Amino acid sequence: MKSGQRTEKTEWELGLLERIVDSFPDGVLAVDRAGKVVVWNRAIEEMTGVRKEEVLDKGEYAYAVPFYGERRPILVNILLGNGKEWEIGYEKIERKDHVLAGEGFAPYAYGGRGLYFWTIAAPIYDEAGNLLGAAQCIRDIGERKQMEDELRHLSTHDALTGLYNRAFFEEELRRLEKGRSFPVSLILCDLDDLKMVNDTLGHTRGDELLRRAARVIASCVRGSELVARVGGDEFAVVLPQTDRVAAEEVARRITQAVEENNAGRPEFPLSISVGTATAEDPGRSLVEAYKDADDAMYRDKLAREAEPRGARKKADQFAFLYDFFRTVSGSLEVSEVAQQALEAVLKVTGATSGSVVMLSEETPAAVAAETAATLGRGDELRIVPAGEVVAAVERKGRAVHFDSRPGAGTAAERRPAIAVPLTVGGKVTGVLTVAGLPEGASFSEDEAAFLTTLGAGLGLTLQNARLYRWLQAKAAMLERLVDLGQALAGHLDEGKVLETALVGVRDVLGAQWCVLRLLDGETGELVLKASSGMSAELQERAARARPEGSLLGEALRREEPVAVDDTAAAGPGMQLPYYAPEVRAMAVAPVRTGGKILGTLKVYSPEPKRWSKEELGYLATVAAQVGLALQNARLYESLRRYYLSALEALAAALEAKDTYTRGHSVRVAQLAQACARVLGLSDEEQEQLYLTALLHDIGKIGVPESILLKPGPLEPAEWEEVKSHPVVGARIVEPSGFPPQVVAAIRHHHENYGGGGYPDGLAGEEIPLLARIIGAADAYDAMTSDRPYRRPRTAEEAIEELRRGAGRQFDPLVVEAFLRVPASEMEEIGGG
Repeated sequence: MKSGQRTEKTEWELGLLERIVDSFPDGVLAVDRAGKVVVWNRAIEEMTGVRKEEVLDKGEYAYAVPFYGERRPILVNILLGNGKEWEIGYEKIERKDHVLAGEGFAPYAYGGRGLYFWTIAAPIYDEAGNLLGAAQCIRDIGERKQMEDELRHLSTHDALTGLYNRAFFEEELRRLEKGRSFPVSLILCDLDDLKMVNDTLGHTRGDELLRRAARVIASCVRGSELVARVGGDEFAVVLPQTDRVAAEEVARRITQAVEENNAGRPEFPLSISVGTATAEDPGRSLVEAYKDADDAMYRDKLAREAEPRGARKKADQFAFLYDFFRTVSGSLEVSEVAQQALEAVLKVTGATSGSVVMLSEETPAAVAAETAATLGRGDELRIVPAGEVVAAVERKGRAVHFDSRPGAGTAAERRPAIAVPLTVGGKVTGVLTVAGLPEGASFSEDEAAFLTTLGAGLGLTLQNARLYRWLQAKAAMLERLVDLGQALAGHLDEGKVLETALVGVRDVLGAQWCVLRLLDGETGELVLKASSGMSAELQERAARARPEGSLLGEALRREEPVAVDDTAAAGPGMQLPYYAPEVRAMAVAPVRTGGKILGTLKVYSPEPKRWSKEELGYLATVAAQVGLALQNARLYESLRRYYLSALEALAAALEAKDTYTRGHSVRVAQLAQACARVLGLSDEEQEQLYLTALLHDIGKIGVPESILLKPGPLEPAEWEEVKSHPVVGARIVEPSGFPPQVVAAIRHHHENYGGGGYPDGLAGEEIPLLARIIGAADAYDAMTSDRPYRRPRTAEEAIEELRRGAGRQFDPLVVEAFLRVPASEMEEIGGG
């Protein structure tokens, strides 16, 4: 091999090697014996932000700066014997034979974000075993480290409260027993009535209490002191180097903090029993101290429960809440849940009337709300709070006291009332209002707190019922949309599509007023094609509209639904392009398919209306369905025209050799279609009849021209040739997939109604209807056409001949239909 070829091969191999190294996902660098960089791949460029051109052939530890912010030895240098003292900078380092591996952190990598890495370095030797340098591979293990930290945290912390867990707590006790941190004090806290809260208000509320208790307890100790959740409702505090007096002070702070927390949440109070114990020296086991603290905590709990009046009242309230939520949770009907709740509340409070109002999820409470239930002794005592009361409850998120009959004389006449929030996840979703306590009494703070607690659970139950109602409505709406899509897909006529679309809009959106416009591609105008609820005068005045600068144009520009809640408050670019005082609110969606705008679908209201996102979404779905159906109808019509044009061309080609029959098949098709329309045949049957008539004489392709163009009478053998063309024609079209009705009509269009025709001698109703119509149309055109052997007859003469042949050669009903075709249409179709 010549030296030039060797050089080229070497360069190619080096280039290939460089591309291979660049393709590694791990960072790769290499230095020579002098510590100068000779390899710096693409992955390490991303780690450091330093391109290889900037660092190649650089030494004196310059390549360490983008990792550590200073010039210092890295693993390849340590491997080569430089900077062994820097090994301590790695979290782990291990040497195996000539290879060095380790883990560490590079704080300056990734632009200062830092890099946790695993790395390995190995020496590079030549073929003779001489040391050339070293290579180092660096792998980003940031995700692994993060996962390890998360697992480590989860292994030592409680997932619900974020406090340390029991395992870490017990490990800390074992560590303290071996240390010099005595005296060590322990505080145990128990969350009272957690099971009752879980059973009556649900585990979500119970979890909320646990998190509140955790925050309260943790707020009373220093950050260096350990707080752990050691059981379902138990917490522990570990206080190293803390004597009994100091521990009791911390316990007192916890009790005080609970009271302060409850002041802001009277409707959902915390109750925590607290006990303390202290191990003064290592001679006392911390396990024993834990048991003593636990005993002290239970003595505190018993003391709280020994308060007869408060304990009895609290137990009665919890018992009521348990029965209450068990009752209302048995229904998924909003009104039924609300009615049951009112009955129970009035019974337990002694009040005489009340109501449950559900707030709208999309509009402010003062604007829109749903009265789910009312209850009272007579209509005059029923109470539904005014909008400002509802708004105040929603805004403040707590109970509001008011007089249901302000300005009246005595307290009993004023009927003091209370409106409490129904909440879900801290959000006010409704208002429970109660009024009419005996002797005009006002509701106490305890009663307000109790009703607020009840409102929290009732809010969740009503929200579930409302969600169920919403899902039912959603399912029904989706079912209607599917039905509409299927109905639209079943039509291939543009007029039928538009008619079905209007019916669908009324059904899906409940809109009695709707308009469908299609875009005129030549003028850019939107042309009115279908409407419902629109006056005849407005239809005529707004038949064509330019969309620019109007709500219609805005919908086309955005390619999404656009709505106006009140035209009186809308800007000029959000109005209609024509004056329509009866339109006060409207929503418009573009009708399009495949990125092509076809028109607009508009619904409107004679009154201002707040359009919901769901309504606009449904409107967009209907518009998309209409767009697809219109596109299919147009494609079908285009294919139909091409198809019929091809058949007409074929018929014309067959007739081209005979100037006397030229245009015969098209005229027969038009005459037959006119007759079928009078007979009331369907669009599909008319279409089949038209194409059958176009092809009715296709069998003549097998008849010699000498016979077809013969000016005189035919010989018997020649006549038999001509009579074979219906059978030949049927055989030609049958393999092409034409409908059986078409094939049969071509075969039998020369049968006589009274019998004696050909090819099969059928009679009366045995002859297919399409064949009977084509037979009459064929005869009419033949009689009115010029022939070499006779002059054409007039239309009147041909009609008279049809009359004479009715019942013998022609179907009387078909002849009668022919007589009812308008003379102008017959004249327009013409004759030969």
